[in-house]
Amino acid sequence: MNCRRTKEYLWEFSKNLLPSDLRIEINHHLELCGKCRFFLDSMALVDEELERFGEIIPSSNFDQKLNAGLDELQRQRDSQLSIGHKVVKS
Repeated sequence: MNCRRTKEYLWEFSKNLLPSDLRIEINHHLELCGKCRFFLDSMALVDEELERFGEIIPSSNFDQKLNAGLDELQRQRDSQLSIGHKVVKS
């Protein structure tokens, strides 16, 4: 088990959602790797802080605002790609 692979599974590890064999591997890696232990501890702190927020109820038109924002980002991206494509063609 290496750091990259360990970090891929840390959220599931912290929530006890992994099969026991994978949990054992990750636990062994965490015993040896201070950086990954620190990363796991940091994740736990973030989770604790997020839990303090409680349930957030979105506004009734949240989905419309979200979709409008995503559409605008897509238009900007398409515009930038189009400009970049024209520059390359010249």
